[in-house]
Amino acid sequence: MKKLLLSVILSIVPFLNSIAQGDGVNNSIIAWDSDNKLEWSDFQGEIDPDKFGSAMTSHKIEILPMNVMVDEEDNIQGYENMTVQAQFFKEKSWTATTSNYMLSHEQLHFDIAELFARKIRKRFEELKSNEIATFSKYQKAYSLLWKECRRMQIRYDKETKHGQLQDINSMWEKDIAEQLNDLKEFK
Repeated sequence: MKKLLLSVILSIVPFLNSIAQGDGVNNSIIAWDSDNKLEWSDFQGEIDPDKFGSAMTSHKIEILPMNVMVDEEDNIQGYENMTVQAQFFKEKSWTATTSNYMLSHEQLHFDIAELFARKIRKRFEELKSNEIATFSKYQKAYSLLWKECRRMQIRYDKETKHGQLQDINSMWEKDIAEQLNDLKEFK
């Protein structure tokens, strides 16, 4: 049976294009890590005067490996190895402030991406445990949770007025930390 190579690159931020990685190491991408918080020096993109706010975090949840083999019957070769990773893009993220408070607001956007990466990992593990290798099932799980992530990101900015309401932002930080902890086995 002839195998088809499909490149599975799913962008969280619609304007992101695939990133050329050269030797496989890309210093402009940061994988989410609980021990390494974002710093303003990570925000290396040009300020977008058409965007509202004092900073923007550009991130996505990448399916790994990026290239998977899918046969003509929609079955994935090596589906057992599929996972996802929340990634931050330095060159697409920008800031017009150095406020530590606003940095924590932007970090929480990245933390929300990690929360949904964990939810996707959990769903992928459920599919794997049932020995489901169908690409469309993984794609559907990813797409549904990605849409939920986008809705939460929008709600977060709306409820906190893009971080201006510090008390509400603090409530969000506590809630997301608890949810991340609840899914720590999918870290």
